[in-house]
Parts: sequence; C-alpha cells; structure tokens
Amino acid sequence: MRSRVRPPASSARLQSSAPTIFSATCAEGTRRMSDTPTRDQLIAFILDRLSRRLSGAATIDLDRDLIELGLKSVDAVLISGEIEDAFDLEIEPVLLFEARTVNRVADSVLRSAQA
Repeated sequence: MRSRVRPPASSARLQSSAPTIFSATCAEGTRRMSDTPTRDQLIAFILDRLSRRLSGAATIDLDRDLIELGLKSVDAVLISGEIEDAFDLEIEPVLLFEARTVNRVADSVLRSAQA
C-alpha cells in the first residue's frame, strides 16, 4: 500500500501542527535542530518544500518518483540546502535524484545524520 500525504496548505498550518523543529528559528531565519531529526520531521519538512516548488502537487505520494512529480535540478539544490540549514547536516543535491522518493530521501538523510 502506498503512503499518500497531502502537503500543508500553508506554512502557517505546518507550524501549528508540526513537531518543535518548526518553531525554533535561528538568527538568519533558518530553522535549526540540535538533535538528529525524526523520520516524521524530515518527511514533513521535505513535503513542505516540495509542495512549495512543485506546482499542482496537491497530494504527494511518499513513494512516487520525485522526477515524475516534476523535481528539477534547481529544486534539488534549494531543497537540499534547506535540509542542511534546518537540520545542520551536509547532503548533496544529487541525493534527491538518487533516493528518488520522499520516503527514501528521508531514510538517506537519517543515515547521513547518524553517521
């Protein structure tokens, strides 16, 4: 069974229902977390960023290929940078193309964070 998640309509909605990662803001305005993020936090963050960049993505299947969803290289660069800033990690933009789905991106980022 495929997991389907509807991205939040707005970031305000995300902030009200998301884990504490989204309420902490550093001086530059980038959200940061000191501990390793949970899988759910990563998925919520990735879905939020994808929904902002992919026009018409009202529902994002967590197991659907990101390229099929319309992910472009510029999106991968921006999203990977936002993940790095928010979670204080280093990841390469190519990870989004190699992992290919939201679920696998979250798993790869978690492995990287725990290494």
